[in-house]
Amino acid sequence: MALASCTKIVTTVAILQLVEQGQIGLDDDVSVHLPELSNLKIIAGFQDGQPILVERKNVVTLRHLLTHSSGMTYFFMSPLLAIYL
Repeated sequence: MALASCTKIVTTVAILQLVEQGQIGLDDDVSVHLPELSNLKIIAGFQDGQPILVERKNVVTLRHLLTHSSGMTYFFMSPLLAIYL
């Protein structure tokens, strides 16, 4: 197991303690705290070798990040992202 994987549970516990204390909500937009997530686009495909990037329709929430349902992935798990990179 890589060290990076070991930090997920520690981070999750710390974040959920902040949720429990009312400092952040599970359904809050996380771009307030992680501004680099505010302008992410979605790779819809490629046309003439160029990526087709579309605006996302919803904000990324803490719930999305904690349940791995934000749509972000590793390049080796997404053929489109592997080509993009």
